[in-house]
Amino acid sequence: MPEELVRRAAEKRYTALALTDECSVSGVVRAHLEARERGLHFIVGSEMLLTTGSDTAFARVVFLAQDRRGYGNLCELITLARRRAAKGLYKALVADVEGKAPKAPHLAGMGGCIALLLPAADASVESLFAQAMWLRTWFGERGWIACSRPMGMNDELRLWVAEQASAQAGVPIVATGGVLMHTQSRKPVQDVLTAVRIGKTVADCGFELLANAQQYLRARSVLPDLFPPEWLQQSVRIAGLCTFNLEELRYEYPQEIVPEGETPASHLRKLAYAGTLTRFPGGLPDKVRAQIELELAIIAELAYEPY
Repeated sequence: MPEELVRRAAEKRYTALALTDECSVSGVVRAHLEARERGLHFIVGSEMLLTTGSDTAFARVVFLAQDRRGYGNLCELITLARRRAAKGLYKALVADVEGKAPKAPHLAGMGGCIALLLPAADASVESLFAQAMWLRTWFGERGWIACSRPMGMNDELRLWVAEQASAQAGVPIVATGGVLMHTQSRKPVQDVLTAVRIGKTVADCGFELLANAQQYLRARSVLPDLFPPEWLQQSVRIAGLCTFNLEELRYEYPQEIVPEGETPASHLRKLAYAGTLTRFPGGLPDKVRAQIELELAIIAELAYEPY
């Protein structure tokens, strides 16, 4: 549960936490509310598998919203990917992120978002280098290669591949938790969720299940033993770059209701005084004019002009 993860992070003295469900932001409100109570900096994000037009997997990427614009772009990408697939599935294209898809030309580079490239378990230096160069092309200094330590048999090989690709492409590495559960005791629940996702019984899942219970939220004290200090420093830097807060959101009326060249305030003022010509054909009384100005001032203070 999002609340449990946030609560656990606060207990372990983390100062920031990102929640990145796959092609979804469905749990962010509950996580945000808990983080607000705990004084924890909460970062909104989402993980997506990007494919080419031929449905070939290209790269798995985590997008983190830096600001309000980034959150809007992230939500639009999620909507776009969900609408072109059957319910419960999604189809996110490389062209979406590049801004080359017909319905999302303005998403080029996903402005306002940070991108973390998640290396595949069997990635080669060549394949990861190609993905990292793509990341550098479209995200520049907003792109990182993300490395976690699930304590698998190929951990050292994965990290070596990431280091080689990072050095060759000039894309920095950031340490990530790869967290799937807030405590190790939730491993049975994680197994059940995996079984439900792939449509098998737990007994028949085999190697689809996690090999261990290491993808939990570790204590901060053990992180220096798992990652180089510069990787951990990058995670702190990213947290500082992501300033978006869900409290910034509020309903906004469409711009189409306001004529070109006008603001909501100027257009409302014109409509109000145009109405007085019908209501007071003999001239507008000073008392009524004063009342109109008072009410327009209150409306402006509350930013209610579109309403």
